[in-house]
Amino acid sequence: MAAKEILREEFRLKHVWLNFHHHEPFYTCQWKWPSFIFLIYRILFACYTFGALIQYAIKVTAHYEDAKEVGQTAHHTMAFLTTWSYIILTTHFNIACAICVWSMVKAHKSAKSARTDVNGGIKNQGFKHSTEDVLAENGNTEMRNSYVDDSNTSKTHPDEITGNRIKPTPWYSKISWILANIISVWAVIVSFIYYIALFPSNGVLLFHDVNVHLMNSVVVLIDTALCARPVRILHVIYPVIYGLIYLVFSVIYWSADPVNNVIYPVVLDWNNAPVTLGVGSGLLIVVIPSLQVMFFGLYRLKLYIFKKIYKHEYQDVIS
Repeated sequence: MAAKEILREEFRLKHVWLNFHHHEPFYTCQWKWPSFIFLIYRILFACYTFGALIQYAIKVTAHYEDAKEVGQTAHHTMAFLTTWSYIILTTHFNIACAICVWSMVKAHKSAKSARTDVNGGIKNQGFKHSTEDVLAENGNTEMRNSYVDDSNTSKTHPDEITGNRIKPTPWYSKISWILANIISVWAVIVSFIYYIALFPSNGVLLFHDVNVHLMNSVVVLIDTALCARPVRILHVIYPVIYGLIYLVFSVIYWSADPVNNVIYPVVLDWNNAPVTLGVGSGLLIVVIPSLQVMFFGLYRLKLYIFKKIYKHEYQDVIS
């Protein structure tokens, strides 16, 4: 499909909402990996992000308490955008892990009741976002798992073809999708703000800082590369809303003590409102949309690479 058609279809209002005609992309790998490997990945990253959050919270809270004891100015752990964003990152990875475990257990039980797998397990072979897969699934034929998003077309929607027999996206996957949209953008923003605007004045490289200010973006990019979860340009609304919420919080927090409650000097200092408004507006109007488009581009590139690598299997599905 031509890029012009993809973009025209992508900007249809329906893509603001959290609906997709398959549930599989929210708990499966884009690539032809055995399911247990993707499951191990999900478990490891869920444990890592949870452990990193606990370690970060302990360190920052201890610093806050020590500063208060000697009368120094310090901010509570929950005042930082880093804390908010890493909580979202951890929540996303742990919900995604739970969805993966639950869905694979259900799929395994269903497969066992339908047929006996001679290999003793079901292998994930990737998935294809297409009408053909939906028809195959509803026709009770074996679905070939090659995942390429063909949903952005002007053709009849699969729901119409199959008589609305497609299950809607479950609520828990919608939550995971929202969190993934928010943190994909904001992890990158947190990393850039910290290492460009804040780290040079601090100059101290600590383990927990690396986890929450650098590795946050690394794990987001890894997840983008591996997970079959779709990306929508119009979902930019969710990271924008998140940014607005934090800006409002920062104003309220600052107003309680305008002298001491400056969370991020220069970048977020309401004593210098014009600069802060300029930075905030730039993030909301330019940076966040640009990053959302970037992640959409990575998503489409991932699907293009998949089609090139597994071209034979893809042709088998649509023939």
